[in-house]
Amino acid sequence: MNRNDTATSEDEKVSIATLSPERGPLDATDKSSKIETSESKKDLEAGCSSNGKGDDDDDVLPKAPLTFPDGGFGWAVVLGAFMIQFCVFGFNFSWGVYQEHYVNENIFPGAGLTDISWAGTIGAGSVFITGPFQSSMTRPFGTRPVIATGIVISACGLVLASFVTKVWQLYLTQGFLFGLGAGMAILPALAVPVQWFDKKRGLASGISVAGSGIGGAALAPLNRYLISRVGYEWALRIMAIMFIVVVFSILPCIRTRVAPIKKGGPLVFW
Repeated sequence: MNRNDTATSEDEKVSIATLSPERGPLDATDKSSKIETSESKKDLEAGCSSNGKGDDDDDVLPKAPLTFPDGGFGWAVVLGAFMIQFCVFGFNFSWGVYQEHYVNENIFPGAGLTDISWAGTIGAGSVFITGPFQSSMTRPFGTRPVIATGIVISACGLVLASFVTKVWQLYLTQGFLFGLGAGMAILPALAVPVQWFDKKRGLASGISVAGSGIGGAALAPLNRYLISRVGYEWALRIMAIMFIVVVFSILPCIRTRVAPIKKGGPLVFW
């Protein structure tokens, strides 16, 4: 009996000894995965916190939280993006009013409908020329300065267009210059509301983009009225002044929550 008991106890020890090594690696794996998860979480939090440190831009909050407010000041950001779309894309959609006037009144002698329509085409196409360069501009300068510069370029294009006498000059002013500045203002503004919303991100983005359609519906009859009362020259100048006043008034609403990377990265993002 003693020998059997001894053999039984030895077998139990062997079985326990064989099982414990199998359990050991599992425990080690669980512990290592927990350690890696906690370290990665700490690195993520440290990275987000460091984004806000040492940043002198006013359009970036001191820290970039990991959560989304889904409201609050985010709705002011949506309003800012909406108004930028309203002004810039709204005027772009009003091009037909000016084209009709240029053709009917023979503003550019010798230029037909097709020739004049190229100005609107160039303006619409130039909006997206700056797309691949947006990150390269916002990284060193910030979102607000890029938007402000774009609005000034667009306004200058409209003012210069009020003095042109040749159709090729119209291509450069109301076409290229306006479109170039519009792209610098529109594209960065659309990237900001998504930083404030998670569950309501679709609603916020939809409201922001809706400014373009509503702007076209509102500015087209306004431009027609101005042309009939003060002429197309002053209509363009009034639109330029409106751009400056409206956009610079709502520019404080454009505030990012994630600080841009100041250095590094490619020049063009394809």
